[in-house]
Amino acid sequence: MQSTERAAAVWDAYVQCISRRYEVEITAPTRVVAATQNTHHAIRDLCVAVADGVTNDSDEYAQLRQAYKEVHSLLRVAMRSDLGAQP
Repeated sequence: MQSTERAAAVWDAYVQCISRRYEVEITAPTRVVAATQNTHHAIRDLCVAVADGVTNDSDEYAQLRQAYKEVHSLLRVAMRSDLGAQP
């Protein structure tokens, strides 16, 4: 895939996340919003790297993916807590 096609595909997928982030930010408590922002920044960093040519078999990708998984896990805990569910 050409670099411009790859970047366009990444951003086409990523843009779907933006509206969901804003929905959470206007309806959720501060603690969930903070976790949402952290998750958004991590997935954005991963998307930027992939758009720039980082491949899923690289150390950089693995590190970015792990960072995303960690903050996303904290987001799920915050959301479940807000709903009164067990983590």
